[in-house]
Amino acid sequence: MSKSADLHSRRQDLGVALRELRESTSLSGSRLAARLGVSQSKVSKIETGLCRPSIDEVESMLTVLQASPETRERILAMAQIGPLVFTHARAMRQAGLDRNQQTVGVRERSAQEYRSYFPAAIAGLLQTPEYIRAMFSLPNSGGVDPQRMIAARLERQRVLFEGARSFQFLVGEAALRNRVGPSAVMATQMDHLVSASRLASVKMGILPWTIRLPQAPLHNFVIFDERLVVIETMHGDLKARDRTDILLYVELFESLNQVALHGEEAREFLLKVADEHRELPD
Repeated sequence: MSKSADLHSRRQDLGVALRELRESTSLSGSRLAARLGVSQSKVSKIETGLCRPSIDEVESMLTVLQASPETRERILAMAQIGPLVFTHARAMRQAGLDRNQQTVGVRERSAQEYRSYFPAAIAGLLQTPEYIRAMFSLPNSGGVDPQRMIAARLERQRVLFEGARSFQFLVGEAALRNRVGPSAVMATQMDHLVSASRLASVKMGILPWTIRLPQAPLHNFVIFDERLVVIETMHGDLKARDRTDILLYVELFESLNQVALHGEEAREFLLKVADEHRELPD
């Protein structure tokens, strides 16, 4: 069988599996499309093997269809060619960065345990509207309308208040001090982190510059239920599903978490940084 014929066969097998899963839930193609925020024709083309869905699209479908862990693992294995998948930033911009937030939101809602490390910027789930506006007003923001990104990210943040999920955030001091906007924006963002740290679903750790790190992390990452790690880079997102790769990041996260500031100690540090931002000129 030629390579193109093999790929076509795999698309068809994947489409059949997704259609059978949808039919088992008695959900129509149009209703599934509405919940995914795509056209009915897109769902139809995926189910008939006429187009190859991205891993993110498959994950979104599995979440909406409430696939069991075994079914999710089986269908994701059919959908990916290898254990690593890279989504280029150009592709995300072409699809719409605000629409990409819907995909990210589905991924966050599908996880019971979320762990993230952000050394240089505040995680999207913790950003204030003013911080989001400042971020997406920068020259390298991709030209997206800041107001649309604010709406999309605030929608994502609702997950912090839904269900019995666990969110663990590790934040580097540089993320607290890197000024993406005026002093008032940064100070308000610090105050918001203090409030967020008190949510029942949230555990927050702060990594000051003065602590001795057990390992040297090179970039930010997010772990979802020990089944997926997303590594964000300037030119795109790398998604790893290999068990060995995932455990590498779990070990890194836990080692950093052990030396981080937590609870009142972390909140006192955040309030100190907030006061320092207020003293800085714009």
